[in-house]
Amino acid sequence: MSGRAGRGVALVLAVAVAWLPAAAQGVRATSLRGSRGAGVVNIPTADGGAARQFTAGLHVAGGSPVYSYLRYQLTDELELGGVVSPAEQAGAPDTSRAGLLAHYRFLKEQDALPAMAVGIEGLSGYVVASHSLPGPRYLRAHLGGRVGERAGLFAGVSAVVNPVTVRRPGALATPVVTLGMDFDGATLNAGATLQWGPGVQVDVGVMDRGYLALATGINISAVF
Repeated sequence: MSGRAGRGVALVLAVAVAWLPAAAQGVRATSLRGSRGAGVVNIPTADGGAARQFTAGLHVAGGSPVYSYLRYQLTDELELGGVVSPAEQAGAPDTSRAGLLAHYRFLKEQDALPAMAVGIEGLSGYVVASHSLPGPRYLRAHLGGRVGERAGLFAGVSAVVNPVTVRRPGALATPVVTLGMDFDGATLNAGATLQWGPGVQVDVGVMDRGYLALATGINISAVF
């Protein structure tokens, strides 16, 4: 993506993020995950995926409705998609709601400079920085803030504990495993991402909501 086009995308997302607090006053929506993040449970990161990668996901956390989302990585820097959350109670009128997912990494990680991205998750906008930490386990730190429905600061750390998929004849492949812990502005969470090659990723975690709520989901990806 050219520098001029990249600045244009960043400007559009910044305007949308600034608009979100006013929009959130009149619309009630559930917390929307679905942004890209590895090992962390409930915060976005500045990391991106492969260009032309399409991802479909289904997630649920204890006490919240199941939701689904679609994402498409247009370039190495820009990803767009949408998320749908159903009615919160059985028998309730149709309150399904859709939200936008957008993620644009406007700065790549270089030496002491972190990767930085802006994005939208439903009725929340965010800016986030991610940077590698010293250590043998591919440690990464993530720090950012949200505006809109889920306004506040968030932070997290992730570590790859098994960096390659191992396949042995007659045995189930060992996935790439990333562990993480995050504070999303309201709750402390911990989780793991299990990835079997580029196409299948399973997320599991717990969220401290005064009780430990289980969060789990599956993502299926393909490059087109």
